Amino acid sequence: MTSPMRLTFFFSLFTFTVFYVALLWNRVRLARLAERVEELKMKLMAA
Repeated sequence: MTSPMRLTFFFSLFTFTVFYVALLWNRVRLARLAERVEELKMKLMAA
């Protein structure tokens, strides 16, 4: 593998890894917020 190809490969690998982690983090955050909304709905209906 030539030097420019290696640089491009590692740049792409790093970029997509960061992108994946960001998407995963946002998905987990969204799931937690959805759970919190459901908890608040239950509290509101019980009151």
